[in-house]
Amino acid sequence: MISDEIEKQVIQAFLVPGCRARYASGFGRGKKRFKVLDRLNHCLDDFFDARFSTQIPRRVQTVAEIESMLVNQDAPSDCYVISANEDLDSETMALHDALEVVVGMTFGTVLSCIHGQLAYFEGEDWKDRFILERPVR
Repeated sequence: MISDEIEKQVIQAFLVPGCRARYASGFGRGKKRFKVLDRLNHCLDDFFDARFSTQIPRRVQTVAEIESMLVNQDAPSDCYVISANEDLDSETMALHDALEVVVGMTFGTVLSCIHGQLAYFEGEDWKDRFILERPVR
């Protein structure tokens, strides 16, 4: 699956309805993409749809615990990375390796596991770690 399609699925599944069109148009390449990805660094309550996001309690914010949560929801071994960190953005990585890099990195990052259904969000702060899950429609 090409990256543009994956990113559209993430946007449609997890962003609040009022943000979807605005951010979908900016997920291309270039300056617009940088602005959209920078928004991941400053994740506010009005970005991800609260109906589909579950904050991870601080006591279980380890790579092993987060990976276990995702695998228990049928996450495959690889994930697609959408990140404000240019070195990671648009890469497909092993889920464990991606979590090793991302957890605690303080760059806004989405690891799309099952595109449009299951993802992990890592923000700038420990309070900004979420499992994003949307039931199959």
